Amino acid sequence: MKLGILFVFAALAAGLRAEAQIRTVRTDLDGHCRITVQVGERRFVTVDPSGRFDRMEWRGRREYYDSFANSCKQGKLKRLDGVEFDYYDSFDNRDKQGRIKRIGDVVFDYYDSFDDEIRRGRIKRIGTATIDYYDRFDNDAKCGKIKRIGSVGFDYYDTFAPDFKCGRLARIGGERFDYDAFDGDVRPVCGNPAFDEGGIRFRVRWP
Repeated sequence: MKLGILFVFAALAAGLRAEAQIRTVRTDLDGHCRITVQVGERRFVTVDPSGRFDRMEWRGRREYYDSFANSCKQGKLKRLDGVEFDYYDSFDNRDKQGRIKRIGDVVFDYYDSFDDEIRRGRIKRIGTATIDYYDRFDNDAKCGKIKRIGSVGFDYYDTFAPDFKCGRLARIGGERFDYDAFDGDVRPVCGNPAFDEGGIRFRVRWP
């Protein structure tokens, strides 16, 4: 009985660790996001939706892929303080080539040439968390913007809203945002710029 209980707790803990790979999402009021991923103790990387590095928060000895590596990896970071970096290479789908594939145990995946044009080349999955985007079947003001990160949904004011709201954040999870126009200046009047949802910290850049 004790072994069974220990197994359940271990499984739950493993699941929590996997879900917590995305630690923070920073966004502006137009929904442009940067995603911070935890890849080890006190080790964080921040990427944009195309998988490009925005920031790396740890120090250590760096090694790079050399001229003998696949052409898609040459000159890129290979190892930092003992943590391995890998990239999709020339044998992968062309929309993934050269993009970050793995940092330590955290795997990155991308929408590819079999997906629609809007999603193609954007991050599809980080660890166990899936990322989705509004597509061409959605309202023009939402098309291409992030729709969901893990279990947390995003929504935006569409073309039926007043012009000063069109395309701006309306909701992240249960947190709602609203705006007003004062003398031609659009200001947020409702919404929390810092909150937690679905195990992720959200930070909204507030004017």
